[in-house]
Amino acid sequence: MFLFANGRRGAATHVALRAKAISFLIFISVVFSALASDVAIAGGKFAAIVVDARNGKVLSAEYADARRYPASLTKMMTLYVLFEDLKAGKIKLDSPIRMSA
Repeated sequence: MFLFANGRRGAATHVALRAKAISFLIFISVVFSALASDVAIAGGKFAAIVVDARNGKVLSAEYADARRYPASLTKMMTLYVLFEDLKAGKIKLDSPIRMSA
């Protein structure tokens, strides 16, 4: 960095400082927007429901009614077979289905 006789900085130094300031502002903006998006995603990223098998009472639920997509091929194939059975009339929408863990 150098100063002119009148105490002003050189043009090259001014441009470098301006570039650093802009880079810093962009960095801060990216960091804060990333933090904000993490908070928004974390709120609805996972869903859960715990039901008492004896009486059907919901013990705990988080985003239980939110629309979700199946997360694995096994689940998608299970749904495929289920929909095929519904279409063929083998089961109804209110038919109980036995599940195992």
